Amino acid sequence: WIIGSMIVFAMAAGHCATSHDYYFLPILPALSIIVAHGILSPQRRQLLLAALALVALCPLTSFLRIKHRYAEDPEFWTLQQSAIPREALVLAIDPMPGFQLYRVGRRGYQTHPDASLAAIAQAWQRGARFLVHSQRNGHLRATTLTHLEEMPQSMQTQTKIFRIRESIQATHLELQLLDPR
Repeated sequence: WIIGSMIVFAMAAGHCATSHDYYFLPILPALSIIVAHGILSPQRRQLLLAALALVALCPLTSFLRIKHRYAEDPEFWTLQQSAIPREALVLAIDPMPGFQLYRVGRRGYQTHPDASLAAIAQAWQRGARFLVHSQRNGHLRATTLTHLEEMPQSMQTQTKIFRIRESIQATHLELQLLDPR
């Protein structure tokens, strides 16, 4: 059971999602049975002590597992501290749906790095006036930059904030947003 859970984890999440705890859920019943067996086996004092130690360590290991999720993320300080109004809609170029918007508590839309300029035009039509882009996803093409105005707060970081220009409405929308890697 435990080995099967680990194999499924390695196939499903080992390459990309080790921070997602729900991939560990299939192993919990098996580990619970093992700990319960250790607690209920009075003839083996070592098992009892090991099981109690594991139970006692659970809160500490849980805290260590999740504490980084509540820390400040320097990559997103740019957006958190920007002059963008809190109610403004934002378009994030982000391979993970809504990751950047979620981390900074903003509302808006997400588009994949492989998208075309049409994604920005559609977001503009739906009310987005700002674009957020992390250079780790690739560099914006010159044709994309002609329709964007960089915000002063984003000059020093990998995450850039741009004001979307109205000129996006009258452009070749099939052009790609990012340069090929």
